[in-house]
Amino acid sequence: MGLIYLVQGGREASSGEPPAPRLHCLNLSQKTLNSEWVLSSALGALARRRYARALFFSWPNLQAACLRLAGFLTNHYPGERRTLLEECLATAIERYESTADDPQFELAPARAFLIGLIEHAPRVLDYRVYGICKGNKTVCWDLFSRPVSTWARNARVKRLVFEPTSLGSELKNTRFVHFVLASHVLEMRDLVVMRGEIEAMSGFTGTSPGE
Repeated sequence: MGLIYLVQGGREASSGEPPAPRLHCLNLSQKTLNSEWVLSSALGALARRRYARALFFSWPNLQAACLRLAGFLTNHYPGERRTLLEECLATAIERYESTADDPQFELAPARAFLIGLIEHAPRVLDYRVYGICKGNKTVCWDLFSRPVSTWARNARVKRLVFEPTSLGSELKNTRFVHFVLASHVLEMRDLVVMRGEIEAMSGFTGTSPGE
């Protein structure tokens, strides 16, 4: 199930010529909107499924956060080299491993994992998401309104289309994006503990978004 690259207007790009801008289009099924299947598939693509099973046994809250992120993004949202979900998971595991032996604070690895999980949040702004429904009716996902999988299921979307935008590059301060994604993915107790780290990661300056 690969991506189909189209230039604007729906014409397929000729071979050997990178389309600009390009639309990422994917057919959907109930399976690809199931958070557990999506998470397992993404971890499998990273060859981290067995590792994650042991990790989640020790830290059930990390599994819960990953499942919510899987539902929010699906495994279709484009990243830089992989899907955005796969890149989020890879970063989270990398952060966890880098602090796993920290003797100072027993919660440090779990907190590092959760910080890594939302580190790439601003990349959500790189695309506008559309759904193609029965009869070629087109609907648009309202940014951060609800999980993409919930929206697609409720709207009975048959095909997802990701259109590149310049919104992310136009914003100088994207700290609010980390907070919004965190509110969808993390539990309240995690948010309270991690507030300072999220602000630091986002370059918090006390100014309003976009300034």
